[in-house]
Amino acid sequence: MRLFGITGSTKSNRISLIEGITKELIKKDNKLAIVFSVKGKKLKFIEKEAHRFLSLGAEAVIGINTSNIFVLAKSGKILDALELVPPLDYVIAEGFDDELLTKINIGKKTLHSLASWSTGMPLDSLLSKIESLPSIKVNLTIDGKRIPLKPYVQNVITSIVKGFISTLKGYEQNARKVSLKIDLLEDSLTGQSYKDNYDKFK
Repeated sequence: MRLFGITGSTKSNRISLIEGITKELIKKDNKLAIVFSVKGKKLKFIEKEAHRFLSLGAEAVIGINTSNIFVLAKSGKILDALELVPPLDYVIAEGFDDELLTKINIGKKTLHSLASWSTGMPLDSLLSKIESLPSIKVNLTIDGKRIPLKPYVQNVITSIVKGFISTLKGYEQNARKVSLKIDLLEDSLTGQSYKDNYDKFK
């Protein structure tokens, strides 16, 4: 990933330049996001710019002010959206009838539902089933395609990565989430692999 900024002149000139660069980079099959310092601006500003750049092919438009980060991105699956937020213990998804999710049905229980519930029923048995659900420990994507992993494979990957990073400076025992992304492509500018560059400068 390469990061650079656009400053100076007027807002319209900056937006125009960003738009031009975005078009050219996307023509070359690059994936990119636009980040705006929105300061006192309202969410409508981000929505307006998001529509502009998402329609051009940007992956996401991000707004940052002193209080919040706003992210508008291309449509995707629930797990794609969760990559944008801090570590969580539970996620409750409303709707998504076509998604392959463990679901609680209000009314009649269906074949693959976790449980059924009706108005006025106590929540005790429902909560015990929710708390017994297996945790999703590892999300694997290859070139944007999410690869499903069985619990055993997730546990193996977790143990290997945890064993490795526990030897690194900065690792804390109470750490909750580790993000590891590997770029398998050679450097597009020099044609040299990461190992070539590492050997040169180490």
